[in-house]
Amino acid sequence: MSWYIGGVAGQITADVERSYATGTVMTGDNGVSGGLVGRQIAGQFSIGISNCYATGFVSGGAGSTVGGFIGLNDAAVRVSYSIGAVASGSGNAVGGLIGNDEGPSDLTDTYFDTETSGQSHGVGNDTAYPGVTGLTTAQFQAGMPEGFDLSVWAENSNINGGLPYLLTLPPR
Repeated sequence: MSWYIGGVAGQITADVERSYATGTVMTGDNGVSGGLVGRQIAGQFSIGISNCYATGFVSGGAGSTVGGFIGLNDAAVRVSYSIGAVASGSGNAVGGLIGNDEGPSDLTDTYFDTETSGQSHGVGNDTAYPGVTGLTTAQFQAGMPEGFDLSVWAENSNINGGLPYLLTLPPR
């Protein structure tokens, strides 16, 4: 049996917009964990996840699927990022953004921190996945990533460690 664990939801088939998660997400052997969502499944009318981020530590035991943002993905992700550390046991699909992406190439303007995540690639099952960009912490703090709408996102050195945050949901 697989467990789906995420900072906001374990498994979703609906849209998630303008949300973030900061907590630690951990699963045991053969589980699926993601900083925001454990598993995203394409719904009939769903557009997927957009304008979201995750900052917490994400881990899994042996044989797990682990991503800084989503563990197992089968739907669109747009204008989102993750910066949390990502760790796992042996035999895993692990990525700085997504552990395993099963859907078509439907990631747009998505980012992960190559330093804080400890990962060199964004998607665990495809090291050159289109639409995913790795940035250093300094690059994240130097200006808004491409595709981020300034009517939705802001960046301030005194808020969220200088990283992008949602205007309607500023971090505490």
